[in-house]
Amino acid sequence: MGEVPVPVTGTDIYEWLPGGFFLIHHVDVVIGEQTIQAIELIGEYDPANDSYTARSYDNQGNITIMRARVDKHGTWTFTGGGDVAAVARPSSVGASGGVRSTLTVSPGGGNMTAR
Repeated sequence: MGEVPVPVTGTDIYEWLPGGFFLIHHVDVVIGEQTIQAIELIGEYDPANDSYTARSYDNQGNITIMRARVDKHGTWTFTGGGDVAAVARPSSVGASGGVRSTLTVSPGGGNMTAR
């Protein structure tokens, strides 16, 4: 049985920390009926895995650590994060299970699609 889609609305803002080594992600979204506000820091490149560490701190007191990769088309894939806020976790994933998200940024950079 497939997952029932949960609507996500809001704003994600990405900006480079001066120096260009870390990407700051500001999150202000509503997932279903729950507001999630967070700051995520993406950086710490690991050449062995061709991925970055992403650490998120949210308004529910959660600290989530995930791995992030970007492909040649600019699609970001985030994996891990069994500690992600419960409202963002698929119902088929337990508290210790991981999640996977893909973000595709529009060519102009003004919008993105998340799955």
